[in-house]
Amino acid sequence: EQNLHMPHLFMLEPYQPDKKIIVMIHGLASSPETWISLTNNIMGDEVLREHYQVWQVFYSTNMPIFESRFQINALLKQAFAKVDPDSPSAQNAVLIGHSMGGIISRLLVSDADISAQAIPLMNYEQNIQLQRNPVIRERFIFKPLPQVSRAIFIAAPHRGTAYADRWFTNVAKKLVVLPKSFFSYVNVQVPNLNSSSAGLVRSGPEDLSRTSRFMALTSNLMPRASIPYHSIIGNKTSSNAPDKMADGIVPYSSSHLAGAESETVISGSHSIHETPEAILELRRILRGHLNRAEK
Repeated sequence: EQNLHMPHLFMLEPYQPDKKIIVMIHGLASSPETWISLTNNIMGDEVLREHYQVWQVFYSTNMPIFESRFQINALLKQAFAKVDPDSPSAQNAVLIGHSMGGIISRLLVSDADISAQAIPLMNYEQNIQLQRNPVIRERFIFKPLPQVSRAIFIAAPHRGTAYADRWFTNVAKKLVVLPKSFFSYVNVQVPNLNSSSAGLVRSGPEDLSRTSRFMALTSNLMPRASIPYHSIIGNKTSSNAPDKMADGIVPYSSSHLAGAESETVISGSHSIHETPEAILELRRILRGHLNRAEK
């Protein structure tokens, strides 16, 4: 675990240049294990197994989401740079993110520069570090991964969740300790994360609050217009009203994104990606993506 402060990429089979790539990004307090059912079903589908290979990203979800997005973006760019540029694996990749991973996935296909809005929210120490290390600004500049041409967001709290502000979650957040080595990686000084002067360097769970600075800066950022996206949303309530539906952690109003090519609401909890209904919907999307990519 000490060696996993930064994100890691795991390929479920040796690299296959003739297969398109699916990238899966897990959610808060999770790991690639969360994708076992989905991955087994993809590999069990003859058509999908023939045309897709799966990459899974592991990252420490305690890290600030800005930093996780930046590091995962760099990791995937490095990985795609090593694939055969003339092969199917170099284009039309599909990005799938669950929960916090869905937020990160959306930012990986967004095209925006929010540095002018973000920098004034930094504290004094962070501004000093920015002057010394201008690369920090890149945490707030988003460019879509050129190899990705479709994204799927599952139970993603794009506009935050009240769950992040409940008393037991706040107690858990106080127990989160970001390793000092992390701050040396990102060139910032170790802040008091429970202080109002912590600026933008906060933990991943804190970023999920509806009132966080992270949400204020990113909740309205949408995928680039040329990239189709899909939403799969859980609903464990007995209501179909948009203002009442929720998966127990994330309300429908936070997961819903206007402009989605498809939106599927499934009866179930926040772990909706493990259900047969969600797996069938993902298989439908992945098969349809193949048909469009071949045209």
